[in-house]
Amino acid sequence: MASQLSEDDVGKSVYDDDGNEVGTVDEVTDEGFFLRFGEGVEVTWGGADEDRYPIGSGSVADVTADRVTLEGDFEG
Repeated sequence: MASQLSEDDVGKSVYDDDGNEVGTVDEVTDEGFFLRFGEGVEVTWGGADEDRYPIGSGSVADVTADRVTLEGDFEG
């Protein structure tokens, strides 16, 4: 089940389902959030621009006090 994000989650670290840090929450939207890629992260999937990628709420596995964990194919 997807976890809901709020504006309080902006700036939190984002991890993929393998435990790799991939960036931070840049902006929360009604549909999910924008992932700001971390420095040195190799991107193999496209996005809205070179620095951020829209992540749909269905790809959010968990939200804790200090991190967001993704699952699946990161559908925007």
